[in-house]
Amino acid sequence: MKKVFYIGVFTTLFSIVIQCGGRPDPRQTVIKFIKAVAKSDSLALQMLVDFDMLTQKKFPYLPEEKLDQAKNQLKRHFLKDGTIRVKWENYRKVIGDAKFEGDTATVELTFMHLKTGIYRYTNVRLYLKEGRWKIFYYED
Repeated sequence: MKKVFYIGVFTTLFSIVIQCGGRPDPRQTVIKFIKAVAKSDSLALQMLVDFDMLTQKKFPYLPEEKLDQAKNQLKRHFLKDGTIRVKWENYRKVIGDAKFEGDTATVELTFMHLKTGIYRYTNVRLYLKEGRWKIFYYED
């Protein structure tokens, strides 16, 4: 019986390593991101999100001199009574599959409204830098 258990554990671990190619799982970064938003943890968000790239992706036509202001405003949306954080309090978050393309990954994220049960699907985009995944875009 122990032998069957160990074979099952080994097979599961092996498939995870093969799926992620020996890289850390980007879904774990998205989970940490969701927790950081819930806790309004600005230090964790700074470690998990590339706010420079996120700002450029969210506002591609914004003049460069206004990017810093937009970046700071975007950060505030994730903290305390920011619009994103407050909105997310009303949703259950479900992490889906991760798809890889070189050193980037896309993680499916589903929001289910706690009262209405309405689902909303989105993607979180990450890149691998120095062995860690960093979020550079998500679709609202």
